[in-house]
Amino acid sequence: MMKNAAFDSKYGFLWLGWAMFCFSCFALPNPADLDGDGYVNMFDLYRLAEQWLAQDCASWNWCDGADIDHSGRVDLGDFSYLAQSWSAELPVWSDEFSGESLDANKWTVYNKADGADCWYTPENVEVSDGILKIYSYEELYKGRSWTGGYIDTAGKYNPQYKYLVARLKHSFANSYIWATWWTVGWDGALIWPPEFDICEFQGGAGSRNPGQWYHWNNEGKDTWLGCAAEIDESQWHTYGVYWNAAAAPVFYVDGVLSCAPAGPVSGALYPMKLKLTSSPSSQTRVPGCPLAVFEVDYVRVYDNPPPLPPSPPGVVSQFKTATASSVQSGNEAAYANDGSLSTRWAAADGTYPQWWKVDLGANCRLSGSDINWYNSSTRAYKYRIEVSTDDIHYTTISDRTENTTYGDTSDIFTVSARFVRVTITGCTSGSAYASIYEMRVYGN
Repeated sequence: MMKNAAFDSKYGFLWLGWAMFCFSCFALPNPADLDGDGYVNMFDLYRLAEQWLAQDCASWNWCDGADIDHSGRVDLGDFSYLAQSWSAELPVWSDEFSGESLDANKWTVYNKADGADCWYTPENVEVSDGILKIYSYEELYKGRSWTGGYIDTAGKYNPQYKYLVARLKHSFANSYIWATWWTVGWDGALIWPPEFDICEFQGGAGSRNPGQWYHWNNEGKDTWLGCAAEIDESQWHTYGVYWNAAAAPVFYVDGVLSCAPAGPVSGALYPMKLKLTSSPSSQTRVPGCPLAVFEVDYVRVYDNPPPLPPSPPGVVSQFKTATASSVQSGNEAAYANDGSLSTRWAAADGTYPQWWKVDLGANCRLSGSDINWYNSSTRAYKYRIEVSTDDIHYTTISDRTENTTYGDTSDIFTVSARFVRVTITGCTSGSAYASIYEMRVYGN
């Protein structure tokens, strides 16, 4: 988060180097990892128990994710899948923010200036309802015009070679806060660089997104590599980093690998202090700008990085034959059901309608579908889902042709069919190309 004048270029998504992987280039999260920390353990079992025997689980959140197999209820099928993914590993350190105040044995709350015309004040740091909240305000305080909040673990807990993960969000999207979950080197005194920006968001006008960045000392110069995100910061997600003595840091989102900057191992051979900061962005703030609350559900530290997730339960469409109405070169139809969010199908141009279709190979009893849309945080796709047993006569089983809600989509249906076709009839983003990262059809 310590930046110079080049920071705005970085957040304009101009690269200062190369990265091996980029944001949105990751596999699908493990659906049994209900809290997103990368592990299926007691925390997830507790969340499943909270929803046990729930009925009528709706597609907008599947009973807080506990309806793992999307059957519409939380039952033994979900418990069975959770058990298959079980990991005995538990955090070696954590803060679940379950009290009514911040744990002073784990964190220091700062009362100090934040650069130009801003002050970090303890009054802006609150723990309530199981959530850490860091507020940002436009207000006169100690001669400054803005205030924010800052906590860290310096001298209290300084992990080295671990997996660090936090679940967080902003109270609303597209605000003007500079909110970061990050680390810097600490061996009793500050060592900078290194710095791991596990989730950094610099708000401002227009649509902004978080990023993940690794900083190291390059012959006396702060050098960084990383990835920018296509993710809605107002929704709960987990952001993690893992490093060891033989490998430079790699980053995770929702428990799966998201970004592996090709930086040197030698730049990260230090213990780290954990930091959570938020304040009105010094790069973009203006009088009257909206300022969201930075909210953190938990911070956890594990010895090891998350295991690879298993195949999703009940998915019958993965790797089956796919075709489309048209194809943009390099974004083939088969990429929309290959189990990866690093690839996508895209239509050849921005005209509508366009369709994508999968042949399941035989009639299957179908129960629903999920679609990960391209750039779903900034647009809504209008579509309908149709099925057929012979690829000639199609029946509409879900009509979302009036959809105006941003985000990925889920649909519930009960039908027998061999062919599943999604026809995209339009998009709220003008002539944007129809494009799908992944469509999963569930059934047996």
